[in-house]
Amino acid sequence: RQVNILKELKDSDHIIRFFGVAHEDSKFYLVTEWMEFGNLHEYYTDYSEIIDWNTKIKFALDICRGVAYLHECKILHHDIQSTNILVNRDCKVKIANFGLSKKFSDITRNITHNLENIRY
Repeated sequence: RQVNILKELKDSDHIIRFFGVAHEDSKFYLVTEWMEFGNLHEYYTDYSEIIDWNTKIKFALDICRGVAYLHECKILHHDIQSTNILVNRDCKVKIANFGLSKKFSDITRNITHNLENIRY
């Protein structure tokens, strides 16, 4: 599911860029762009004393823009947290880890199915 969703998300600077899948020893690996500073939780832990308010606001806006883009694509992330936001060397943040993500259509189909099974 994660690969299918990542393939659809090509037009945003706020979503991790996906290049493909690598396979080795019966294991599969997602190949994405490199984000030098790791995730936002690690970045904040390591650099909290030097991160100014302008940078924090920029991070928040970039995350909101990423979520807005996902919603335009009719995708719900379902796991936005600091460990799923990655930071590159230019202090640009991008949303990653789409393992729990779902298309709106999948969610609506489940709701419709559940409504049909309700007895009153």
